[in-house]
Amino acid sequence: MLKSMGIPEEEIKKFSKPEYWIEFFAPKWIEDFKNLGYSIDWRRSFITTELNKPYDSFIKWQFKKLKEKGYIKKGSHPVVFCEKCNFPIGDHDRYEGEGVVPEEVILLKFNLNDIKIPVMTYRPETVYGVTNLWINPEEKYVEVEVNKCERWIISPNAIKNLINQDFEIKKIKEINGNELIGKYVENPVTKEKVMILPAEFVDVKIGTGIVMSVPAHAPFDYIAIKDLKNSGKFDLKDLNFKSLIKIDNYGEFPAVEIVEKMKIKSQKEKEKLEKATEEIYKKEFHTGILKIGNLKGKKVYEVKKQLIEEFINRNYGVKFYILPKEVICRCLTKAVVKIVKDQWFICYGDRKWKELAYQCVDKMKFYPDKIREDFNYVIGWLNDWACTRSKETSLGTTLPFDENQVIESLSDSTIYMAYYTIAHYLQNGKLKEEKGYSESFFDFIFYGIGDIEEVSKENNIDVDKLKKIREGFIYWYKNGFQLRNSGKDLLQNHLTFCIFNHVAIFPECNWPEGIGINGHILLDGVKMSKSKGNTIYIKDAVKEYGGDVIRFLCAYAGDSGMDDANVELKEAKTIETKLVNWYNFSINNYGRGVEVYRKIDKWFENILIKILKETEKNYENCNTKSALSVGFFSLQNYFKWYRRRCIKPNKNLLEKFIEIQTLILSPVVPHICEEIWEKIGKKEYISLSQWPKLDIEYSEDEEKSEKIISNLYEDIKSVINLCKLDKIKKIKIILPEKWKYSFVKELEEKLKETRNFGELIKIGVKYNADMKKIQRYIQKILKSGFDEYLENEEEYIRDAKEFFENEFKCEIEFLESGEKDSWPGKFGIIVI
Repeated sequence: MLKSMGIPEEEIKKFSKPEYWIEFFAPKWIEDFKNLGYSIDWRRSFITTELNKPYDSFIKWQFKKLKEKGYIKKGSHPVVFCEKCNFPIGDHDRYEGEGVVPEEVILLKFNLNDIKIPVMTYRPETVYGVTNLWINPEEKYVEVEVNKCERWIISPNAIKNLINQDFEIKKIKEINGNELIGKYVENPVTKEKVMILPAEFVDVKIGTGIVMSVPAHAPFDYIAIKDLKNSGKFDLKDLNFKSLIKIDNYGEFPAVEIVEKMKIKSQKEKEKLEKATEEIYKKEFHTGILKIGNLKGKKVYEVKKQLIEEFINRNYGVKFYILPKEVICRCLTKAVVKIVKDQWFICYGDRKWKELAYQCVDKMKFYPDKIREDFNYVIGWLNDWACTRSKETSLGTTLPFDENQVIESLSDSTIYMAYYTIAHYLQNGKLKEEKGYSESFFDFIFYGIGDIEEVSKENNIDVDKLKKIREGFIYWYKNGFQLRNSGKDLLQNHLTFCIFNHVAIFPECNWPEGIGINGHILLDGVKMSKSKGNTIYIKDAVKEYGGDVIRFLCAYAGDSGMDDANVELKEAKTIETKLVNWYNFSINNYGRGVEVYRKIDKWFENILIKILKETEKNYENCNTKSALSVGFFSLQNYFKWYRRRCIKPNKNLLEKFIEIQTLILSPVVPHICEEIWEKIGKKEYISLSQWPKLDIEYSEDEEKSEKIISNLYEDIKSVINLCKLDKIKKIKIILPEKWKYSFVKELEEKLKETRNFGELIKIGVKYNADMKKIQRYIQKILKSGFDEYLENEEEYIRDAKEFFENEFKCEIEFLESGEKDSWPGKFGIIVI
């Protein structure tokens, strides 16, 4: 990777020291961001960990506050653990499996005489419907002694997982899977005897390598039983399914119904079986009602924890943790669940703390708003988080109350937004500084408490400077930060941790105000990867295409939200051409145009108002793609039509258009916009200019008037194509009689009450007109609705006469009646 960046071999050796990564790359990132034209106050730059003493002391202050409030504790807890690195791994430490946390399940102990057959299940309520156990006859199993009191039969792979979770395991002997086939075991809950049957789909790497079968509710189990019955190898005539859970739109045996509905014929149709399983399990867990057992009548999702506790208390099973998806450490080792002792945890499972986090979310703005539900969901399931690692293996701030531990990277980056407000005072624009600060310093700056003279003495800092720092924090943080935007992968950790820590550390007036989410970057529709050879570094992209072009492509790649953004690098030259064309047009046309103000000018000014409002809303909601789609591409298309309509634009309006278009583009392509701004005679920087405002209100009728013109233009083109005339002398446009506007208005009102043809036709009688034409018109309206029209559309049509004559190179004549029928919004056309 380092070689591909052009870093010399002798330089690469220095990266063996973790500190050198920061020393080397931080200035490079700053240089790249500057070349891209990012508007950043670089005075506030800093790095984290103990390498930067002011920030290091800030984090120590934060963790002391958390401990004072009881939000940090030491104890034993299941964590995602890398055995090679020998520490718990958070999301930032993972190559794969971000967001995955240990999930609590139960090992139910079926009895084979004096030996236990433990079976892992996510669904303890299904134990009432077990018809058999599945075991893989081709695999090896082991008999082990567990905690010096029981003997179990499990897969060899399960030994390590059990040891990691504090089970004491002693291996006794190996057993072939086929030795267990046909034996009967006792269900610990129902006390029924069920047979052990063979199934090659059983994966010995999952759980204990033995699976319980509930064919009434599990599609895999049903199809496997069906296959075994058809084989005739086992006498299964007495194997009866049990209906356990009632769900809507399904009968007694949902698994049977969905397998038949999806026409699944064998176990080899794994994809279809997985889809069927997902549908049934989701419906049963979220909406299912239990039909059996002492919790009969309860919803399934309500009883899971209760059943696990009950079964463990009665020694029917033991608690166990698994990873629902594979997690790979960045060292490429597969992670496990481990019960870690003497581990420091942040107590995100604390109920009262969760309530504060929910309150904060209720008051916040989210971009897009629908992610509010995701944050509430994460707050709900988030539990204790291992927040430290051994000092011997990691960089980080030393935990102030345990000198052997350092704080991991997702835990020391939750309130640094507050540090931005004061960083330039403490670090003088440098990435790191040697001087740290006391607790009393941060208490004064963030809470305004303490004696300023004593704080000044203790920290060797001037009183006036202390006041300035305090004022700076209040200025930026009086309502919390307005927006923190980050990738979707950080929603379930960094961003949610940010909310938790703010509500714990700061008063409500400093809680976060807004959070935005964006997807990952695709390059020309494909995920970037070294193996595919489609990665590109910022410095190379800027060098090849220019900063503004790359910014435009990134902004147009997607809106805020969970969807991935697609940077279409293949469009770079096209965008470059469009931007250069806009530059040339702006500087060559500003100040030109005619003084006369016409109907078409009024229409285009109205369009500018509409575009401004829509673009402003999109920018405010972090929807940059939509902002450019409306504010650049749509506006350019409107302007093309305007120029065709008027030939010579109005001078003031053309200037407004050039200013507005350039201002709309300026957040995305600042370099070229600053150039345009200067060339057209503006004195201030465009980046310091106000968002444009127009004095008139948007009018829907004004926009509709031109839609009527463009519709008529397209209709005339269609008629000309049908006529196939060599030369056109005249086009006659038949305008609707005045009574038709009154009739259509009445018809619109009546349609709000009824669509009965007989009732509608009565309206036409009083107009003393051709009833056949009225009947045909009503039939058309009932089928396809009204054409867009205005009661005063005639004046707009007549005003566009010169436009039609220029476009079609012939005489235009208007008639109030003629051979062709004409209705509001739909005009008769005769081409001669």
